[in-house]
Amino acid sequence: MVSKMLVDFVKMEFFKLKGTKVFIFTLLLSLLFPLIAIILNKSFLGVSTDTLLDILISIYFSFLGFMLFVVVMDSLFNIDFKNRTLKSIIPLPVSKTKFLIGKLVTLFIWVISLSFIYYLASVILPVIFGYGVASSIFINSFYSIVGGTILLFAIMTPLVFVYIVTKSSNLTYIITFLLLFGDMIFGLFGITNASKYLPWSYLSSLVTGGIQTDLVLSYGIIVVVFIVGIVLSYVYINHVDLDL
Repeated sequence: MVSKMLVDFVKMEFFKLKGTKVFIFTLLLSLLFPLIAIILNKSFLGVSTDTLLDILISIYFSFLGFMLFVVVMDSLFNIDFKNRTLKSIIPLPVSKTKFLIGKLVTLFIWVISLSFIYYLASVILPVIFGYGVASSIFINSFYSIVGGTILLFAIMTPLVFVYIVTKSSNLTYIITFLLLFGDMIFGLFGITNASKYLPWSYLSSLVTGGIQTDLVLSYGIIVVVFIVGIVLSYVYINHVDLDL
């Protein structure tokens, strides 16, 4: 049974998040990006609706979704680290473990909400602009967005650990960019097959069906990355004195 205290903590986190510029920024970005893409397509490209949706989903899980995750995560943790409110939260009645779980739950709910908003904008706006949207595309895109967001959350948990340890927004953003372009970086050194071991690089292909082989390996790496991120965050926050 979920602790009422944990539920109240998550509600408090959403209340704090709603009072930040990040809340409005991420919400607008999720809405405006599909709108701009659809306007550009209407004016210049003229691709079909299903192709446009594939492009939007691919962009989301290649770059945009990752950046939304990091921006929201930065805001959620920075509120307490910057304002030094941890001293009033962690001792009692909220334990360090519940603090971490509450932050992760809030992060997941808002990120998947942003993904859903992005999805709705991507399928509804084409109708407004005169495109036809088949029900099969509507359903398949929904599954891609939901499943992809869960996978994105899983592979970004190590960044939570990095932020908790360093409390550095800049370093977290830099590491995110390095992870997203890891296959290109390895390519500069002549390593051409590294992408299949980097979930941050292959997530978009996995979500859109571009990966047909080595699915066990692809999903297995994601599970391992998720476990490592959660375990490291849990161990650190419970066994290291935080700078309150």
